[in-house]
Amino acid sequence: MAPGFIILLMLFPIAIEPDLGTPILVSGVCFAILFCAGMKMNAVFAGGFAAVLLTTEEIMRKPYRLVRFKDYIASFVNIDVSSYQVKQSLNALGSGGFFGKGLGKSEMKLMYLPEAHTDFIFPVIGEELGFLGAVLVIAFFVYIFLKGIKMSKNMPDVFSQYLCLGITFLIVFQAIINISVATGVFPAKGLPLPFISFGGTSLIITMATSGILINLSQYRKRTEQNVK
Repeated sequence: MAPGFIILLMLFPIAIEPDLGTPILVSGVCFAILFCAGMKMNAVFAGGFAAVLLTTEEIMRKPYRLVRFKDYIASFVNIDVSSYQVKQSLNALGSGGFFGKGLGKSEMKLMYLPEAHTDFIFPVIGEELGFLGAVLVIAFFVYIFLKGIKMSKNMPDVFSQYLCLGITFLIVFQAIINISVATGVFPAKGLPLPFISFGGTSLIITMATSGILINLSQYRKRTEQNVK
């Protein structure tokens, strides 16, 4: 009960900005950490159900969110009713082929694909570097996830372990949401692709959290040396 209250207290100021994507991301990270910490499954399901209700309420409260969500649901029946961004995103990904058109030779980023330098940078990568480049980007985040999980298991204390997990989940979950939006799996929502999307604040935060992750790995090594 107490963790859920703390999470809501943290997410409420963000939600009233209004910003729905960030609270979904952060709450997902929090629940993942609580699950890894041994939280009971009934509590996880209860928290997830409450999160779904709150998210539904936020979608219904803003007309533009409701329209976006309706378009997302309808796109499973008819792709032609997908949002303009998603259709252009899929066109960019499909036009790249296996090896792509070449670095810097994207046509969709020339005012055809909105937010091509930030939220929809992944389709540009797919267009310029092809299927191979897109797979390499996904493989990069898979590597971060596996490396972060492995590091957390070797941490000398519980705090370092959960901090390592939290940073790993934050980076990887954000990448999953961004790529899923770009491919039409999730409804359109503005979250940048870590390390790649243009934007000073996002890049600074991502690099700072990555620095903490690297420092944690060095902290483990120093602790092992002190024990010896």
